[in-house]
Amino acid sequence: MSDSHRLVFNRLTECIAQSTGVVCLLGPAGVGKSTLIARAVKTSMQEGVDIFYKDLSPFINVQEEGEAAPDDFSGAISAVREGDGLPEVDCRKVVYVMDATDNIDENSLVKLIKSIEQQNAGNNSVLLILAGRDSLEQPLGAAQQALSAGLFQGSYFLDTLSEAEVGNYINHRFHVVHFSGEPIFTSSAVHAVAELSNGIPRQINTICGMALFQADKEHSSVVTQQKVAEVAELCLLEEYGEDASSQNSIQKSMDHPTPTPDSIPIRAPVPVSVQNHEDSIPRDRNWFPFLYPGVVSAIVAIATVIGVLWYSAPQSVKSLEEPVMGAQSETWIPVDELSQSGVHPPYQPESVSGFTAAGVTLNPVDVDGGANIQDQTVGLDAEASDEAVQTLLAQAGQLEQNNHLTLPKNNNAIATYQQVLDIQPDNIEAIQGIERIQQQFIQRARRAMDQSHWKTAQSYLIKAKQIAADDHAIDALMADVRVQQALQAQAIKISLSQVIDQQEIAAKKRANARYQLNEKGIDFDLTNFFLQAERGKTDMIALFLDANIPVDAHDNSLGDTALMKAASYGHLGTVKLMLKRQADVNKQNRIGRTALMSAIVFEQYDVALNLLKQTVDINIRDQNGTNALMFAVQKNQPAVVEAILKKGGDIHARNVLGQSALSIALEKDNHEIISLLQSTLNMR
Repeated sequence: MSDSHRLVFNRLTECIAQSTGVVCLLGPAGVGKSTLIARAVKTSMQEGVDIFYKDLSPFINVQEEGEAAPDDFSGAISAVREGDGLPEVDCRKVVYVMDATDNIDENSLVKLIKSIEQQNAGNNSVLLILAGRDSLEQPLGAAQQALSAGLFQGSYFLDTLSEAEVGNYINHRFHVVHFSGEPIFTSSAVHAVAELSNGIPRQINTICGMALFQADKEHSSVVTQQKVAEVAELCLLEEYGEDASSQNSIQKSMDHPTPTPDSIPIRAPVPVSVQNHEDSIPRDRNWFPFLYPGVVSAIVAIATVIGVLWYSAPQSVKSLEEPVMGAQSETWIPVDELSQSGVHPPYQPESVSGFTAAGVTLNPVDVDGGANIQDQTVGLDAEASDEAVQTLLAQAGQLEQNNHLTLPKNNNAIATYQQVLDIQPDNIEAIQGIERIQQQFIQRARRAMDQSHWKTAQSYLIKAKQIAADDHAIDALMADVRVQQALQAQAIKISLSQVIDQQEIAAKKRANARYQLNEKGIDFDLTNFFLQAERGKTDMIALFLDANIPVDAHDNSLGDTALMKAASYGHLGTVKLMLKRQADVNKQNRIGRTALMSAIVFEQYDVALNLLKQTVDINIRDQNGTNALMFAVQKNQPAVVEAILKKGGDIHARNVLGQSALSIALEKDNHEIISLLQSTLNMR
């Protein structure tokens, strides 16, 4: 948890423990508001705070996308007013949480908060925690005016993570899964994640997850900045569900977007604001402090040039050229470098105005008819435009090289090439750059199609379509992808249907097997299962297995399985059934014996020879260090010894008494077995 998140967390836990009324938590989508609230509530409960927690979000009737009607909050209001779902036993405080309040209207919010106020007016102690984006501030501010003072306990802002905090967050996620190797994300990759995710945990998780997935596919142990940029172009698109049919082209969408908090992804880290409601509403914290210093600086620069020209009016045209040229050299600075706050925001389409020559708009005093000055001004304008274009082209090339093709918004290669076209509509380098990026997305889509990754292909084609909305070749590829997606969906549907059918058949089979056992007066339990194995009742064993008894279940005495019991009693038919039902032939009981060892020990040699035909681990030893070969030698069974030796039985193994198979054979004076063992020793 970052320091800013920790500060908000502490304030929330204090409010849960001590306050009543309303507290508000604001922040961008995906920053972790809901998680932080849930954690604060859980921590408060663990610390002994006597509260009843209730989430009001399920009571909200959220309208379908595209419907004009607002969300319906009447259910949440009624739940608070009527105490719906509250416990019958008394508790010290009720804590309501509602984290789906982005679209709440003023009237609904006032009604909801009045219900909280009425609850507190009685004998109840109620706290409402509201969570939403910055848009919640407006109805919240209006509601404050209509309600009594002292009801609002605070409005806290949960900010995005800084680059350092993003690095700590990634390290924490690796620590959670007990990863202890060398860092997988390079420092430049962490920087790219911070930039492309806007410091929002949800987007960090998405980008890092996709980057790790791709690294694993490529058998790479390191995630680079290039890889992060590449996967971000895909995974963020999928997260927000963009659709080519509902999107304008990049050329149109980049033209002078309205600067809203959600439309500018990169901003300087703003410390979390923990404020009372008096000074928290309204504000526009994301873009206002950074857009206007540049504008003010530009105005000051232009005013300086006007002053110079005004006071130089009586001079000759030649004497006018020096101050104008000097003013131009100071005015031709990108807006992001004019920021007095030290913050350099990314290029935005509107920032092109920062390259507009002051001389173009000055209207200097007309000396000698003004012709020379006009020529001078036009020349400066052309020179400045060329300088601006070259600066933008260099920036676009660098962004393209770093794979920042369409992300982050307004600071990517496409947007920067478009800025060039805003200045010089026929600039070949910019046109070719945009076409080159479009072809990259098309090539990525084709590669994904070759691998039958239809969702990935669709995402890349959407990107390409956004760049060139009129390219019908992309439409044809998209149609192919949608056909394949439909076929894939149909195949999945059929497969799921078959799985469901198989599950229904299996369920009926289980029910029928239990019914038959019940008809025979046999209870469905492990005791009877093992009893049937000892008796060799193969048909009953089959019913138990059909009724879903675990095939490798073990008893409570020695830990024998049904296979071991059937082998010990020599029931070959039952043994074959258990093997057919995938019983583990190498499973050991509590003294380390397998079904093969049990068959040899209890002299069931037909069963032992049958088990040796299976994929058995012939050299497993029991707790005394005895293996199957030693048991066969002890029992003087040359046929079993020979079969074990052919399976690769270990002649050199010794038990806890230091005996080997050969030493045991010598003690038994079994010449046939001694000969088999010595022959095998000579061959090996």
